[in-house]
Amino acid sequence: MSFSLFKVFHHILFAEIKYHLRHKQDIFTLCLFFLSIFFLLHFTFDGEQAHSVFLNCQYIWISLFFSFFIAQEKFLEPEFQKKLFDHLLLSPLQLEIFFIAKIIGFWCGRLVWLIAFSALLLIATQVAIKTIAWILVTLALGSLNFLLIGTLAITLTRTNIASTSLFALIVFPFYLPTYIFGILTVNAHLQSDQLEISPWPYFQFEIGLCLLYFAIVPFLSAKLIKFRTEE
Repeated sequence: MSFSLFKVFHHILFAEIKYHLRHKQDIFTLCLFFLSIFFLLHFTFDGEQAHSVFLNCQYIWISLFFSFFIAQEKFLEPEFQKKLFDHLLLSPLQLEIFFIAKIIGFWCGRLVWLIAFSALLLIATQVAIKTIAWILVTLALGSLNFLLIGTLAITLTRTNIASTSLFALIVFPFYLPTYIFGILTVNAHLQSDQLEISPWPYFQFEIGLCLLYFAIVPFLSAKLIKFRTEE
């Protein structure tokens, strides 16, 4: 049984990645939007401090955040348009496995490109390799956290359990801890030599958030789909 679940998970995961790789135009548009936000912030707040590593890191985080909202519009869109969940509920496939595979596949197929462009921007601005590593790891976890929260938001709004505008106000605060602790992790690393502080406590909190969301979101999203279908 566990082996068959792994095969199904593997199939959905790679099918999702291939789906996004086939839509190169969407990936290109997303990366272009990401770069546009970054350079807009960079040159709008131009000055001596605007080129510091910490501020550039914040610009990347903000660019990632806005780009994520553009990207998540495509997440689960085919499933809801084609009413695929109605068929999945009749199959032996567990919806929780489906959601986990879709989330990881979407992240690998689309959001990981934003992480790659962040690395190029940091390398171009001559940031130290160790600092780049910290920024990229926090961005990777942060984008995954954004996607997990977004999955729950999409499920609630697409199933008409909550209105889009109302739920946007409710769910927005859940994005903030990921952003705040991602920034604090990098800031602690940058000041670790002068203040003897460690970035690990902040980074561990971000890992904890990711594990918490992974433990809740796929299962709650599956329950919401089942609840809506059974009405």
